[in-house]
Amino acid sequence: DVRVIATSNRDLIASIEDGDFRGDLYYRLNVLPIHLPPLRERREDIRPLAEHFVGAFCAREGRPRLDWSPAAMASIEAYPWPGNVRELQNICERAVVLASAGGAERIDAGLVEPWLRASPRSIAEVKPAPVFAETSGSNGFAGEPVVRPLAEIERETIIRALHHFGGHRQKTARALGIGVRTLGLKLKKWKEEQLVPATL
Repeated sequence: DVRVIATSNRDLIASIEDGDFRGDLYYRLNVLPIHLPPLRERREDIRPLAEHFVGAFCAREGRPRLDWSPAAMASIEAYPWPGNVRELQNICERAVVLASAGGAERIDAGLVEPWLRASPRSIAEVKPAPVFAETSGSNGFAGEPVVRPLAEIERETIIRALHHFGGHRQKTARALGIGVRTLGLKLKKWKEEQLVPATL
């Protein structure tokens, strides 16, 4: 007695017509079809999913649950999520790891926005936006956000992650979603420019 659950992100009817998928197999499998829209088409699910993932990763890290700042939540709710739920899960994991490394009490926009902008997405869907720190005052207008360079946030994020993983580059690169070689080249460049300690 066997039950088969099959999934596809392709239009199988079109594939059958093009000769790329067997029609008899399709009709054998197509007993109870369930259409699951991509995350960008069900934005009401983004908040509960993000809160669930963060809660699970906080439990794994053995730390108190982190809340989302309004700006961080607004950023992920506006993002089109080309990588679907898996991309959201990865972003949440990075945010928890980096928040733990930096001793943060909540997930601020600076922990998620650099990774959203680094992901492939359609320019037509999302217009580039500056990264804002959720503090104020240095620009002379109390209560207004301060624009921070993306390169500065990237460097700070990588340093936090390195400290969190005790300097282990492979674990750091895996958590940040970049290659070990890429991480090494960035550190080498920053050391030459004396932006990070030579011992890092």
